Amino acid sequence: MEFYNTKAKEIEKRNSNYIKLVNTLGRKLANDSLSHFELQAFFKDMAQYSSQQFEDINQIIDEYHIYEKQVQTHKQNQKMFIKEMVLLCDSVSEDLSKAKMLLDFLIFWMDSQVLGQDKVLLRQISLISSGKTPKEAYELTSISPNGNDTLIRTLNEMLDLLLQRNRELSESNKILAANLEQKQKELLYLNQKYGSIVTVDETTKLPNRKQALKDIDKYINNGVKDESKLGLLLISIGNYDELLKKFGARIDEELILRTIDIIKNTTRSDDVVYFMRRNELLVLCPSSSETSIINIANLLIANTKNSRDINSLFYNKDSAKLNIGIELIDKNIALKDVLKNVDDKLKMAEDGKEAKFVI
Repeated sequence: MEFYNTKAKEIEKRNSNYIKLVNTLGRKLANDSLSHFELQAFFKDMAQYSSQQFEDINQIIDEYHIYEKQVQTHKQNQKMFIKEMVLLCDSVSEDLSKAKMLLDFLIFWMDSQVLGQDKVLLRQISLISSGKTPKEAYELTSISPNGNDTLIRTLNEMLDLLLQRNRELSESNKILAANLEQKQKELLYLNQKYGSIVTVDETTKLPNRKQALKDIDKYINNGVKDESKLGLLLISIGNYDELLKKFGARIDEELILRTIDIIKNTTRSDDVVYFMRRNELLVLCPSSSETSIINIANLLIANTKNSRDINSLFYNKDSAKLNIGIELIDKNIALKDVLKNVDDKLKMAEDGKEAKFVI
């Protein structure tokens, strides 16, 4: 009986986690926020669930000599689950728009197996333990074929409505994106015509190092007006290599892109973000003071550390730590000296395990 109690608890706990995983997938689909990285992590969780769950169920079936018809049902369902998940993994990984098919199957499995056959099996074992034969236990436990149909159908209808709404929003976004693309083409034409084309990094779509040097040099040569200063923040993720080693190269590009989003949302509207090189970003802040630039640096460090979007890449088990070198320019100075100063300060900020800035 101790064997049964242990295995039964593990089976029920695993099914509870399965339901939570499916609920999370449903919310992300409804909010149109499912990423390829999250999808791959989900399939990994499902593979672990099925491997451990099926092994425990098969052990408990053998231990209690479950009636053959019940055994046949479990064996058929297990084969179906593995086959369908392999097909869906290939299909959905290539096209996220097919993820609703995955959710439909997972809800069906939850209805028929998690809330159905698994519970029936545990009830049969309880009856066998009380003196019933496996056949008697099988005949005493039956599932109404429509037991959870109404609930499942209602959930699917609600999800379909949410997905339809998001498709409508997506169409609106496509129109906005088309308008933006047209404006970008017009800007590109003007830049080419007047010889001031901006050079951009392909991955991040940010102005690159070459453009940053041009813009800094232009600010220096034009001089800084009034008593304001030109602020430069050279930024790196201090534990970047450690995070990639711990969570895999899959997070590399997404980590940089989500960090860029934090920087854009934290800095001011006239500040400009540049991609300098691997794990190095620059923010050019016109009309800055020491107080304002320190405030921005503190916010960047705090917002990055507490970002749910970034921390979800690490399954909320770690966080990204920013290091920032700050240079304030209020007079004419050679470009190479500016770059050396801010680079030296970044290296000083990187000297340690904590997120910090050096000014």
